[in-house]
Amino acid sequence: MAWGKVQTSVNATSVVPRSMDEVRKKWDDVKRLTKKRAAGVRKDQTLTGGGERSIVPLTNTEEILVSLIGEERIYGIPDGKCAFQQQLKITSHNYRKERLSTEKKRLTIEEDRLRLERERLEELKKISGILLRRNTIRSQFDSHLDVPSKSPTTADKTSSQYGEPDYSYMYASLLLD
Repeated sequence: MAWGKVQTSVNATSVVPRSMDEVRKKWDDVKRLTKKRAAGVRKDQTLTGGGERSIVPLTNTEEILVSLIGEERIYGIPDGKCAFQQQLKITSHNYRKERLSTEKKRLTIEEDRLRLERERLEELKKISGILLRRNTIRSQFDSHLDVPSKSPTTADKTSSQYGEPDYSYMYASLLLD
């Protein structure tokens, strides 16, 4: 039905009358040649190296045909695909960059935590060394005098031999604070 209207229009303006098959064939030929020329012009525009263009630009009629046919049917969709891939690369790069930044922050926090833990352990080591030496000295001193060891609960009592209170537990508590 539509091809009949096209045939009538073509025969009204043409010197040579054409059948419906001839009109279809002519349309296919014009479409194919326009696609080929449009692709050639696009390729020529993307070439680098300077110099003059080797292909004549599209005519107004050819540009109208390109818009009727659709650019994606002529040029394909590599530009759209390329743009999508480029966006995907950018998104992927941003994700990796953000992930790396987060990992660096996490490692910095972990390093700080380990440094503080190491410092705390060094302090505990010093304190335990002081307490160990104090207990060793006291044990040696007490063994020479035959004085029973005192615990912090009996520290407020006075020693029968010395007559003064035992404040040694206070030194240990000061070291632990």
